[in-house]
Amino acid sequence: KLIEIPHKEQIKQIVDCIKQKVPVLIVGQTGIGKTSTVHAIAKELGYDLLEINASDNRDAVSLDNLLGNSLRQMSLFMKPRLLFVDEIDGLSGMEDRGGVNKLAELLEKPKVGIIMAANSIEDDKFKKIKKLSQIINFEPIQKNEIILILEKICNKEQLIFDKTPLSSL
Repeated sequence: KLIEIPHKEQIKQIVDCIKQKVPVLIVGQTGIGKTSTVHAIAKELGYDLLEINASDNRDAVSLDNLLGNSLRQMSLFMKPRLLFVDEIDGLSGMEDRGGVNKLAELLEKPKVGIIMAANSIEDDKFKKIKKLSQIINFEPIQKNEIILILEKICNKEQLIFDKTPLSSL
């Protein structure tokens, strides 16, 4: 392969966990590629991705209604399901009442692969979720690594490029 994949070891861990139905909690700063990685993995493995993000109602009742039968059955096209709960660190307040506990309940005996993502999980409310999950940290990609990837892409696509503007990207 011409291009080295960022977070390669973490991706391998995530895939192994999905196959064994071990819940995964990806932690890393905003914009590091957590959500994109989950989408790419689901597509590559042929999973039907059921995604819940910060804009959805994530209280206990809403999670139960949304996830109930979805997690107990195959998709319409007989694909295995993968649940992705993005930005779990945003679960809070009255709007998401009971959401953390409902999510932890799902993690106890998962029937499908479950991946969660967060920028930070330092809050005590995530104690049970952390205990029930494989935590995988996504570290920032260094600038020189990004430049090398961009150069390899340009070379592969036979594009002429100047390193100065490339490095400013």
